[in-house]
Amino acid sequence: MKDRKQNTTEESGIQHLRSRVEAHDLMADMLVQARRHIAIFAPVLDASLFNTSRVTQALASFAAARRHNLVRLLVENSAQAVHDNGRIIELCRRLSDFIKIRQVDEDHAGLREMFVIIDDHAYLHQRDLDNPDFLAAVNARRDVRPLILRYERMWDRSHSIPSVLTVGL
Repeated sequence: MKDRKQNTTEESGIQHLRSRVEAHDLMADMLVQARRHIAIFAPVLDASLFNTSRVTQALASFAAARRHNLVRLLVENSAQAVHDNGRIIELCRRLSDFIKIRQVDEDHAGLREMFVIIDDHAYLHQRDLDNPDFLAAVNARRDVRPLILRYERMWDRSHSIPSVLTVGL
């Protein structure tokens, strides 16, 4: 936590995180604070960030807290998401009314960034998937607005992932 504060720009409130571990810890903290909506765009759903007990517990608790809470995940590589993220996929299957995962359409394929939006005012953004640098802010309605608009356009054109919808008996 101390290192994160050192990487915060005082004027903007934007934090610069330089590792996946820092990003995971901050994202998990942010997920616990979520109250209405979580939106995740990750072309490749990085299991070290998302498929952890801390994150899946936060998502499950969020989904169970209020009946109108919603988690939406958008991925490009659905086969990788299903194969490498069993905890997340199981949540999507068990809590399908509250946690939804979809695949982006062809027009949005090839993006090399990841972002998480929480309650329309907080975000975590990795601008390049190959670089473990992340930007994050908690009270940033103005900064998060362009990400929300992009996310909504991608979600509207996305489609379901059949292997997530099937439930084995």
